[in-house]
Amino acid sequence: MSVYLYTALRQDNSYVKDRISAFSQKRASRLLEKDDLLIINIKREKKESWKDIVIYSSISRQEKIQFVRHLHAFLDSGVSLDRSLSIAVEQMTNPKFKTILSDIHEKVVKGQPLNSSLRAHNRYFSNYFINMIRVGEESGRLDNILKHLLEQQEKEYEMITRVRGALIYPALIVLVAILIIIFLLTFVIPTIASTLSEYGAELPLPTKIIIAVSDFVIHRWWFVLMVLISFFGSIYYAIKKYRWGKRAYEKFLFKTPGIKTIVLNYNIARATRSVSAPLLSGLGLDKSIELSQKTLSNNHYQEAMHHCLVVVQKGIPLSEALLRYPEMFTPNVTRLVEVGEKTGRIDEMMSRLADFHEKTLFNIFGNISSIIEPFLLVMIGLVVGFITVSVLTPIWRFAETI
Repeated sequence: MSVYLYTALRQDNSYVKDRISAFSQKRASRLLEKDDLLIINIKREKKESWKDIVIYSSISRQEKIQFVRHLHAFLDSGVSLDRSLSIAVEQMTNPKFKTILSDIHEKVVKGQPLNSSLRAHNRYFSNYFINMIRVGEESGRLDNILKHLLEQQEKEYEMITRVRGALIYPALIVLVAILIIIFLLTFVIPTIASTLSEYGAELPLPTKIIIAVSDFVIHRWWFVLMVLISFFGSIYYAIKKYRWGKRAYEKFLFKTPGIKTIVLNYNIARATRSVSAPLLSGLGLDKSIELSQKTLSNNHYQEAMHHCLVVVQKGIPLSEALLRYPEMFTPNVTRLVEVGEKTGRIDEMMSRLADFHEKTLFNIFGNISSIIEPFLLVMIGLVVGFITVSVLTPIWRFAETI
Protein backbone atom coordinates (compact mmCIF):
# COMPACT_ATOMS: atom_id res chain seq x y z
CA MET A 1 0.00 0.00 0.00
CA SER A 2 1.35 3.42 -1.01
CA VAL A 3 0.79 6.95 0.29
CA TYR A 4 -0.50 9.65 -2.08
CA LEU A 5 -0.36 13.42 -1.63
CA TYR A 6 -3.38 15.24 -3.00
CA THR A 7 -4.92 18.66 -3.41
CA ALA A 8 -8.69 18.76 -3.80
CA LEU A 9 -11.64 21.12 -3.80
CA ARG A 10 -14.54 20.66 -1.38
CA GLN A 11 -18.18 21.37 -2.23
CA ASP A 12 -17.95 24.67 -0.33
CA ASN A 13 -15.10 25.72 -2.69
CA SER A 14 -12.45 25.41 0.01
CA TYR A 15 -9.16 23.65 -0.71
CA VAL A 16 -7.75 20.66 1.16
CA LYS A 17 -4.22 19.27 1.04
CA ASP A 18 -3.63 15.91 2.67
CA ARG A 19 -2.35 12.34 2.33
CA ILE A 20 -4.24 9.11 1.67
CA SER A 21 -3.15 5.46 1.63
CA ALA A 22 -4.24 3.20 -1.23
CA PHE A 23 -3.03 0.30 -3.37
CA SER A 24 -3.01 2.46 -6.52
CA GLN A 25 -3.51 6.06 -7.64
CA LYS A 26 -6.76 5.07 -9.33
CA ARG A 27 -8.01 3.57 -6.06
CA ALA A 28 -6.96 6.68 -4.14
CA SER A 29 -8.86 8.89 -6.59
CA ARG A 30 -12.00 6.80 -6.19
CA LEU A 31 -11.81 7.03 -2.40
CA LEU A 32 -11.52 10.82 -2.58
CA GLU A 33 -14.40 11.10 -5.04
CA LYS A 34 -16.58 9.15 -2.60
CA ASP A 35 -15.96 11.98 -0.13
CA ASP A 36 -17.28 14.48 -2.71
CA LEU A 37 -13.85 15.95 -3.34
CA LEU A 38 -12.81 17.34 -6.73
CA ILE A 39 -9.21 16.27 -7.29
CA ILE A 40 -6.89 19.00 -8.52
CA ASN A 41 -3.61 17.18 -8.10
CA ILE A 42 -2.57 13.76 -6.80
CA LYS A 43 0.81 12.08 -6.81
CA ARG A 44 2.54 9.23 -5.06
CA GLU A 45 4.78 10.07 -2.17
CA LYS A 46 8.31 9.10 -3.15
CA LYS A 47 9.13 7.15 -0.06
CA GLU A 48 7.34 6.21 3.13
CA SER A 49 9.15 7.30 6.23
CA TRP A 50 10.30 4.81 8.82
CA LYS A 51 7.91 6.54 11.19
CA ASP A 52 4.93 5.50 9.03
CA ILE A 53 6.16 1.93 8.82
CA VAL A 54 6.61 1.70 12.58
CA ILE A 55 3.20 3.27 13.22
CA TYR A 56 1.49 0.84 10.87
CA SER A 57 3.04 -2.21 12.47
CA SER A 58 2.39 -1.27 16.07
CA ILE A 59 -1.35 -0.68 16.35
CA SER A 60 -3.12 -3.64 17.89
CA ARG A 61 -6.69 -4.76 17.44
CA GLN A 62 -7.32 -4.13 21.14
CA GLU A 63 -6.29 -0.49 20.82
CA LYS A 64 -8.68 0.03 17.92
CA ILE A 65 -11.47 -1.54 19.97
CA GLN A 66 -10.59 0.73 22.89
CA PHE A 67 -10.83 3.79 20.63
CA VAL A 68 -14.28 2.77 19.31
CA ARG A 69 -15.47 1.95 22.84
CA HIS A 70 -14.44 5.35 24.20
CA LEU A 71 -15.84 7.26 21.24
CA HIS A 72 -19.19 5.47 21.50
CA ALA A 73 -19.39 6.01 25.27
CA PHE A 74 -18.79 9.75 24.98
CA LEU A 75 -21.20 10.28 22.06
CA ASP A 76 -23.85 8.17 23.78
CA SER A 77 -23.49 10.42 26.84
CA GLY A 78 -24.25 13.51 24.76
CA VAL A 79 -20.68 14.77 24.34
CA SER A 80 -19.95 16.45 20.99
CA LEU A 81 -17.88 14.65 18.37
CA ASP A 82 -15.08 17.20 18.67
CA ARG A 83 -14.83 16.78 22.44
CA SER A 84 -15.31 12.98 22.22
CA LEU A 85 -12.35 12.67 19.87
CA SER A 86 -10.28 14.96 22.07
CA ILE A 87 -10.94 12.81 25.15
CA ALA A 88 -10.32 9.59 23.18
CA VAL A 89 -6.95 10.96 22.08
CA GLU A 90 -6.04 11.92 25.66
CA GLN A 91 -6.90 8.43 26.95
CA MET A 92 -4.92 6.61 24.25
CA THR A 93 -1.67 5.32 25.78
CA ASN A 94 -0.03 4.19 22.54
CA PRO A 95 1.88 7.31 21.37
CA LYS A 96 1.91 6.18 17.73
CA PHE A 97 -1.82 5.55 17.54
CA LYS A 98 -2.30 8.77 19.47
CA THR A 99 -0.55 10.66 16.65
CA ILE A 100 -2.98 9.22 14.09
CA LEU A 101 -6.03 10.02 16.23
CA SER A 102 -4.75 13.54 16.81
CA ASP A 103 -4.56 14.07 13.06
CA ILE A 104 -8.12 12.75 12.68
CA HIS A 105 -9.27 15.10 15.44
CA GLU A 106 -7.59 18.09 13.75
CA LYS A 107 -9.32 17.31 10.46
CA VAL A 108 -12.71 17.10 12.19
CA VAL A 109 -12.08 20.43 13.95
CA LYS A 110 -11.33 21.99 10.54
CA GLY A 111 -14.74 20.87 9.31
CA GLN A 112 -14.06 17.55 7.61
CA PRO A 113 -16.53 14.70 8.28
CA LEU A 114 -15.24 11.92 10.52
CA ASN A 115 -15.45 9.34 7.73
CA SER A 116 -13.32 11.54 5.47
CA SER A 117 -10.77 12.03 8.24
CA LEU A 118 -10.61 8.28 8.81
CA ARG A 119 -10.19 7.61 5.09
CA ALA A 120 -6.93 9.57 5.13
CA HIS A 121 -5.67 6.75 7.39
CA ASN A 122 -7.40 3.86 5.63
CA ARG A 123 -4.45 1.55 6.18
CA TYR A 124 -5.55 1.39 9.83
CA PHE A 125 -9.34 1.46 9.36
CA SER A 126 -11.19 -0.87 6.98
CA ASN A 127 -13.42 0.41 4.17
CA TYR A 128 -16.40 -1.18 5.91
CA PHE A 129 -15.63 0.70 9.12
CA ILE A 130 -15.24 4.01 7.26
CA ASN A 131 -18.40 3.53 5.20
CA MET A 132 -20.41 2.59 8.29
CA ILE A 133 -19.21 5.78 9.99
CA ARG A 134 -20.35 7.68 6.91
CA VAL A 135 -23.79 6.05 7.16
CA GLY A 136 -23.96 7.06 10.83
CA GLU A 137 -23.04 10.66 10.09
CA GLU A 138 -25.50 11.00 7.23
CA SER A 139 -28.35 9.40 9.21
CA GLY A 140 -27.58 11.20 12.47
CA ARG A 141 -27.15 7.86 14.28
CA LEU A 142 -23.39 7.75 14.68
CA ASP A 143 -23.62 6.51 18.27
CA ASN A 144 -25.76 3.51 17.20
CA ILE A 145 -23.38 2.71 14.36
CA LEU A 146 -20.42 2.82 16.73
CA LYS A 147 -22.26 0.45 19.07
CA HIS A 148 -22.72 -2.10 16.26
CA LEU A 149 -19.12 -1.69 15.13
CA LEU A 150 -17.90 -2.15 18.70
CA GLU A 151 -19.91 -5.35 19.16
CA GLN A 152 -18.66 -6.69 15.84
CA GLN A 153 -15.01 -5.93 16.59
CA GLU A 154 -15.23 -7.39 20.10
CA LYS A 155 -16.72 -10.64 18.81
CA GLU A 156 -14.09 -10.92 16.07
CA TYR A 157 -11.35 -10.33 18.65
CA GLU A 158 -12.85 -12.94 20.98
CA MET A 159 -12.96 -15.39 18.08
CA ILE A 160 -9.30 -14.79 17.20
CA THR A 161 -8.28 -15.09 20.86
CA ARG A 162 -10.08 -18.43 21.20
CA VAL A 163 -8.44 -19.79 18.05
CA ARG A 164 -4.99 -18.83 19.30
CA GLY A 165 -5.69 -20.26 22.73
CA ALA A 166 -7.00 -23.51 21.28
CA LEU A 167 -3.95 -23.98 19.04
CA ILE A 168 -1.22 -23.15 21.56
CA TYR A 169 -1.15 -26.59 23.23
CA PRO A 170 -1.23 -28.63 19.98
CA ALA A 171 1.49 -26.36 18.58
CA LEU A 172 3.67 -27.02 21.65
CA ILE A 173 3.17 -30.78 21.23
CA VAL A 174 4.25 -30.60 17.58
CA LEU A 175 7.27 -28.43 18.45
CA VAL A 176 8.46 -30.82 21.18
CA ALA A 177 7.94 -33.80 18.86
CA ILE A 178 10.00 -32.15 16.10
CA LEU A 179 12.82 -31.41 18.56
CA ILE A 180 12.79 -35.03 19.78
CA ILE A 181 12.91 -36.39 16.22
CA ILE A 182 15.77 -34.01 15.31
CA PHE A 183 17.66 -35.11 18.44
CA LEU A 184 17.20 -38.79 17.56
CA LEU A 185 18.25 -38.30 13.93
CA THR A 186 21.31 -36.12 14.63
CA PHE A 187 22.72 -37.58 17.87
CA VAL A 188 21.27 -40.95 18.89
CA ILE A 189 21.02 -42.74 15.54
CA PRO A 190 24.53 -41.79 14.25
CA THR A 191 26.08 -43.10 17.48
CA ILE A 192 24.18 -46.40 17.35
CA ALA A 193 24.79 -46.79 13.60
CA SER A 194 28.53 -46.30 14.14
CA THR A 195 28.58 -48.95 16.88
CA LEU A 196 26.63 -51.49 14.80
CA SER A 197 28.90 -50.86 11.81
CA GLU A 198 32.04 -51.53 13.89
CA TYR A 199 30.73 -54.94 14.90
CA GLY A 200 29.50 -55.75 11.39
CA ALA A 201 25.88 -56.24 12.44
CA GLU A 202 23.36 -56.90 9.68
CA LEU A 203 20.89 -54.03 9.36
CA PRO A 204 17.24 -54.52 8.37
CA LEU A 205 15.64 -52.28 5.71
CA PRO A 206 13.80 -49.95 8.18
CA THR A 207 17.08 -49.30 10.00
CA LYS A 208 18.91 -48.57 6.74
CA ILE A 209 16.17 -46.08 5.82
CA ILE A 210 16.42 -44.32 9.19
CA ILE A 211 20.22 -44.15 8.99
CA ALA A 212 20.02 -42.77 5.44
CA VAL A 213 17.54 -40.12 6.58
CA SER A 214 19.75 -39.27 9.55
CA ASP A 215 22.83 -38.94 7.32
CA PHE A 216 20.91 -36.75 4.88
CA VAL A 217 19.64 -34.46 7.65
CA ILE A 218 23.12 -34.08 9.16
CA HIS A 219 25.03 -33.42 5.94
CA ARG A 220 22.31 -31.88 3.78
CA TRP A 221 20.30 -29.91 6.32
CA TRP A 222 20.79 -26.73 4.31
CA PHE A 223 19.17 -28.37 1.29
CA VAL A 224 16.16 -29.47 3.38
CA LEU A 225 15.86 -25.96 4.80
CA MET A 226 16.04 -24.38 1.34
CA VAL A 227 13.39 -26.75 -0.04
CA LEU A 228 11.04 -26.04 2.88
CA ILE A 229 11.54 -22.27 2.66
CA SER A 230 11.09 -22.29 -1.12
CA PHE A 231 7.99 -24.48 -0.95
CA PHE A 232 6.13 -22.63 1.79
CA GLY A 233 7.44 -19.25 0.61
CA SER A 234 6.08 -19.87 -2.89
CA ILE A 235 2.69 -20.86 -1.50
CA TYR A 236 2.58 -17.78 0.75
CA TYR A 237 3.62 -15.50 -2.12
CA ALA A 238 0.99 -16.97 -4.46
CA ILE A 239 -1.75 -16.52 -1.83
CA LYS A 240 -0.76 -12.93 -1.03
CA LYS A 241 0.06 -11.66 -4.52
CA TYR A 242 -2.25 -13.52 -6.89
CA ARG A 243 -6.02 -13.81 -6.90
CA TRP A 244 -5.85 -17.36 -8.26
CA GLY A 245 -3.54 -18.35 -5.40
CA LYS A 246 -5.90 -16.98 -2.77
CA ARG A 247 -8.90 -18.63 -4.45
CA ALA A 248 -7.10 -21.99 -4.61
CA TYR A 249 -6.14 -21.72 -0.93
CA GLU A 250 -9.71 -20.83 0.06
CA LYS A 251 -11.08 -23.72 -2.01
CA PHE A 252 -8.60 -26.11 -0.38
CA LEU A 253 -9.71 -25.02 3.10
CA PHE A 254 -13.37 -25.28 2.12
CA LYS A 255 -12.90 -28.84 0.83
CA THR A 256 -10.83 -30.05 3.79
CA PRO A 257 -12.94 -32.08 6.30
CA GLY A 258 -13.07 -30.42 9.70
CA ILE A 259 -11.69 -27.10 8.48
CA LYS A 260 -14.69 -26.71 6.17
CA THR A 261 -17.03 -26.41 9.17
CA ILE A 262 -14.92 -23.60 10.62
CA VAL A 263 -14.68 -21.73 7.30
CA LEU A 264 -18.41 -22.11 6.67
CA ASN A 265 -19.52 -20.86 10.09
CA TYR A 266 -16.96 -18.04 10.15
CA ASN A 267 -17.96 -16.60 6.77
CA ILE A 268 -21.71 -16.97 7.40
CA ALA A 269 -21.31 -15.25 10.78
CA ARG A 270 -19.30 -12.42 9.26
CA ALA A 271 -21.63 -11.97 6.28
CA THR A 272 -24.83 -11.92 8.33
CA ARG A 273 -23.33 -9.69 11.05
CA SER A 274 -22.07 -7.16 8.51
CA VAL A 275 -25.51 -7.06 6.85
CA SER A 276 -27.48 -6.84 10.11
CA ALA A 277 -25.52 -3.86 11.52
CA PRO A 278 -26.42 -1.36 8.75
CA LEU A 279 -29.96 -2.80 8.56
CA LEU A 280 -30.48 -2.17 12.28
CA SER A 281 -29.20 1.37 11.69
CA GLY A 282 -31.92 2.05 9.15
CA LEU A 283 -30.02 1.41 5.92
CA GLY A 284 -31.71 -0.43 3.03
CA LEU A 285 -31.02 -4.08 2.25
CA ASP A 286 -29.17 -3.39 -1.01
CA LYS A 287 -26.84 -0.84 0.62
CA SER A 288 -26.29 -3.19 3.56
CA ILE A 289 -25.27 -6.03 1.25
CA GLU A 290 -22.98 -3.67 -0.65
CA LEU A 291 -21.24 -2.71 2.59
CA SER A 292 -21.07 -6.35 3.65
CA GLN A 293 -18.92 -7.27 0.65
CA LYS A 294 -16.14 -5.07 2.00
CA THR A 295 -15.85 -7.01 5.27
CA LEU A 296 -15.45 -10.44 3.66
CA SER A 297 -11.91 -11.59 2.97
CA ASN A 298 -13.02 -14.80 1.25
CA ASN A 299 -13.23 -14.25 -2.54
CA HIS A 300 -15.95 -16.86 -3.02
CA TYR A 301 -18.21 -15.21 -0.43
CA GLN A 302 -17.47 -11.77 -1.87
CA GLU A 303 -18.65 -12.94 -5.28
CA ALA A 304 -21.72 -14.58 -3.76
CA MET A 305 -22.69 -11.38 -1.94
CA HIS A 306 -22.11 -9.35 -5.10
CA HIS A 307 -24.49 -11.63 -6.99
CA CYS A 308 -27.03 -11.30 -4.16
CA LEU A 309 -26.74 -7.50 -4.42
CA VAL A 310 -27.45 -7.58 -8.17
CA VAL A 311 -30.44 -9.89 -7.63
CA VAL A 312 -31.88 -7.82 -4.77
CA GLN A 313 -31.55 -4.63 -6.83
CA LYS A 314 -33.75 -6.31 -9.44
CA GLY A 315 -36.47 -6.80 -6.83
CA ILE A 316 -35.88 -10.51 -6.22
CA PRO A 317 -35.85 -11.66 -2.55
CA LEU A 318 -32.47 -12.27 -0.94
CA SER A 319 -33.52 -15.78 0.10
CA GLU A 320 -33.90 -16.76 -3.56
CA ALA A 321 -30.44 -15.40 -4.37
CA LEU A 322 -28.91 -17.47 -1.55
CA LEU A 323 -30.39 -20.67 -3.01
CA ARG A 324 -27.76 -20.48 -5.75
CA TYR A 325 -25.04 -21.14 -3.16
CA PRO A 326 -26.18 -24.19 -1.14
CA GLU A 327 -22.60 -25.13 -0.15
CA MET A 328 -21.83 -21.65 1.17
CA PHE A 329 -25.14 -20.80 2.87
CA THR A 330 -26.89 -23.62 4.72
CA PRO A 331 -30.63 -24.32 4.30
CA ASN A 332 -31.14 -22.92 7.81
CA VAL A 333 -29.72 -19.55 6.69
CA THR A 334 -31.93 -19.43 3.60
CA ARG A 335 -35.08 -20.36 5.54
CA LEU A 336 -34.55 -17.79 8.29
CA VAL A 337 -33.78 -15.06 5.74
CA GLU A 338 -37.01 -15.96 3.95
CA VAL A 339 -38.93 -15.77 7.24
CA GLY A 340 -37.37 -12.37 7.96
CA GLU A 341 -38.37 -11.09 4.53
CA LYS A 342 -41.97 -12.22 4.96
CA THR A 343 -42.31 -10.79 8.47
CA GLY A 344 -40.40 -7.59 7.74
CA ARG A 345 -37.82 -8.43 10.41
CA ILE A 346 -34.87 -9.43 8.26
CA ASP A 347 -32.53 -7.26 10.36
CA GLU A 348 -33.34 -9.29 13.49
CA MET A 349 -33.05 -12.58 11.61
CA MET A 350 -29.64 -11.63 10.27
CA SER A 351 -28.51 -10.72 13.78
CA ARG A 352 -29.80 -14.05 15.15
CA LEU A 353 -28.04 -15.98 12.40
CA ALA A 354 -24.80 -14.18 13.21
CA ASP A 355 -25.20 -14.99 16.93
CA PHE A 356 -25.92 -18.66 16.17
CA HIS A 357 -22.91 -19.21 13.92
CA GLU A 358 -20.60 -17.26 16.24
CA LYS A 359 -21.66 -19.50 19.15
CA THR A 360 -21.09 -22.55 16.95
CA LEU A 361 -17.58 -21.31 16.23
CA PHE A 362 -16.88 -20.70 19.91
CA ASN A 363 -17.98 -24.26 20.71
CA ILE A 364 -15.71 -25.65 17.98
CA PHE A 365 -12.73 -23.64 19.22
CA GLY A 366 -13.47 -24.71 22.79
CA ASN A 367 -13.22 -28.38 21.79
CA ILE A 368 -10.54 -28.12 19.13
CA SER A 369 -7.69 -29.01 21.50
CA SER A 370 -9.43 -32.17 22.68
CA ILE A 371 -10.04 -33.13 19.03
CA ILE A 372 -6.56 -32.42 17.67
CA GLU A 373 -4.53 -33.62 20.66
CA PRO A 374 -5.29 -37.40 20.35
CA PHE A 375 -4.65 -37.32 16.60
CA LEU A 376 -1.30 -35.56 17.08
CA LEU A 377 -0.25 -37.93 19.85
CA VAL A 378 -1.03 -40.98 17.69
CA MET A 379 0.86 -39.58 14.68
CA ILE A 380 3.86 -38.56 16.79
CA GLY A 381 3.80 -41.92 18.57
CA LEU A 382 3.89 -43.76 15.23
CA VAL A 383 6.86 -41.73 13.95
CA VAL A 384 8.88 -41.97 17.16
CA GLY A 385 7.89 -45.63 17.53
CA PHE A 386 9.08 -46.43 14.01
CA ILE A 387 12.42 -44.75 14.67
CA THR A 388 12.83 -46.53 18.01
CA VAL A 389 11.96 -49.98 16.65
CA SER A 390 14.21 -49.46 13.62
CA VAL A 391 17.12 -48.71 15.95
CA LEU A 392 16.44 -51.39 18.56
CA THR A 393 15.76 -54.27 16.14
CA PRO A 394 19.38 -54.68 14.94
CA ILE A 395 20.60 -54.29 18.53
CA TRP A 396 18.38 -57.17 19.67
CA ARG A 397 19.49 -59.34 16.74
CA PHE A 398 23.13 -58.56 17.41
CA ALA A 399 22.70 -59.39 21.10
CA GLU A 400 21.24 -62.80 20.22
CA THR A 401 24.35 -63.70 18.21
CA ILE A 402 26.66 -63.08 21.13
